[in-house]
Amino acid sequence: MRQADATRRQRHRRPRFYALTAVGAIIAIVVLAIIIDSALYHNKIHAGVNISGISMGGSTRDDAAAQLNKLVEQAQNSKITLTDGERTWSVLPTDMGTKMDVAGAVSAAMEASRKSNFIVDLGHKLKLYFSSVDIPLTGTIDSAMTDKVLNDLSAQIDTTPVNAGLTLENGQVKVIEGQKGQVVDKDKLREELESLVLSLHSTELTIPLKEQDPAIQAQDTQDAVNQANTMLSAPVALTSGKKSWSITTDQIASYLGFTTQMVNGVSTLVPFLAADKMQPFFDQIASEVATEPVDAKIKTDGKKAWVEPGVPGKKLDPVKTAEAVSQAALQTSGRTMEVAVTTVDPDLTTAEAEAMGVKDLLSSYTTPPYVGTANRQINVRITTEYASDVLLAPGEIYNFDKQIGPRTAARGYKTAPGIVGPGKLEDVFGGGICQVSTTLFNAAFFAGLEIVERKNHSI
Repeated sequence: MRQADATRRQRHRRPRFYALTAVGAIIAIVVLAIIIDSALYHNKIHAGVNISGISMGGSTRDDAAAQLNKLVEQAQNSKITLTDGERTWSVLPTDMGTKMDVAGAVSAAMEASRKSNFIVDLGHKLKLYFSSVDIPLTGTIDSAMTDKVLNDLSAQIDTTPVNAGLTLENGQVKVIEGQKGQVVDKDKLREELESLVLSLHSTELTIPLKEQDPAIQAQDTQDAVNQANTMLSAPVALTSGKKSWSITTDQIASYLGFTTQMVNGVSTLVPFLAADKMQPFFDQIASEVATEPVDAKIKTDGKKAWVEPGVPGKKLDPVKTAEAVSQAALQTSGRTMEVAVTTVDPDLTTAEAEAMGVKDLLSSYTTPPYVGTANRQINVRITTEYASDVLLAPGEIYNFDKQIGPRTAARGYKTAPGIVGPGKLEDVFGGGICQVSTTLFNAAFFAGLEIVERKNHSI
C-alpha cells in the first residue's frame, strides 16, 4: 500500500518538474539572448536602425558618422541642373549654404534602443529584429545664400512686363499695349531646391515660372488718346497773384505720364502731368511764388512783455500744382490755373511764443559807467548788441561766450586793455567786455535763474 502511494506521488511530481525545467530553459535562453544582444551592440547602433534608408546596425557612433559624412560630401559636390528651355544652370548644395546634422542623426540612431528603462528598451530591441526604423538625416540651408542663387537666376530669366501707355511719334499720340512678363516663381523653386539638397539627391529640375501682370493695364485706350490730344492742343497758363507763366505744348509733352483708373469696372488709361517731371519748371518759379514766414516776437516796454504774432509763409505745392495744370490742360478753353501753395510756419509760431509765458520783468541790473578808452567803449557796445535780444525757451541754457562769438577785428572789435594774468593788463581784441558779462550775471542772479557755470573776475 505504501509502495503504491509513493509511486503515485512520483507520477504527480514529474509534470511539474518538466514545466519548471521548460520555464527555466526559456529564461536561460532569454537571458542568453539579452547577453548576446548586449555584447553585439554595446556602444553600437542596434540592428534594424537605418538613417535615411541606410542600414546602420552594428556601426559604432564614429563609423556611422564617417559613413554619413562621406555620403553628405558626395551629395554636396553633386550638381543640380536647372533648366529653362535650352538654357541650363548648375547649383551646388554648398551654393545654398547647406548643412546636414550628421551628429544629430547618429545620436538619434544610438538612442533608438536606449531611450527608456530596461524593460521598455528590451521591447524596442526585440521589435527591431522584426521591423526596422528609419531616422531622417535633417539639415538647414542659408536663407541669404539661397536668395542670392534665386536672384541671380531671376536677373537672367525674368522678362519685365510692359505697362500700357501712350507715346508721341511725330506729334501723334499712339497707344502702347500692355504686355505680361514672365518671372521665376522663387517660392516654388526655393521649396523644390530645399527638398532636393536636404534629401541628398541631385537631378535635373525645370525652373518654375509664372506670369507677371504689368503695373499699368488698360482695356480702353481711346479716351486716353483723345484726352492726351486735348492736353497737347495748346499752352497752359499758370498764375500766382499778378505773376503768370506759360507752359508750352512741348513742355506738356515732356511732362506727360499715364496711370489707370477703374471706370464702370473697366481698367481705363488716364493721362496726367507728372509732378516729378515738372520739378525743374517748379524750381524756376518757386522763389517767385514763395513768401518767407515771420517769427513771432516778444515785445517789451521794460516792465511788461507781450507777443507780436508771427506770420505764416507759403511755398509752391508741386503735387497739387501738377494736378491743377493737368485739369487745365484737359480743357479746350480757359486753360489757366492758379499755383497751389502750402503754408510754411515760422520757426517761432504765435502759439509757441505765447506758451512761453513771458509777461513780466524778472530783474535788471546796472553797473556804474566806466569810460576807459574809445576802443573799450566800442567793444562794450558791440558785445551788448551780440548778447541782447536772445529768446530762450524754458530749460534752455544761455552761454555768454558762445552767444557773443569770437572777438576779432573782422567782427568790429578793437584792441583795449584786457586782463591777461593776475594784476596784468594788456591790449587785446575785445578788451573791456567783462563789464557786459558782469552786468548780465548780476541780472540773472537776482532773477533767481540757475547759474550753470561761471568764472570769477580775476581782479
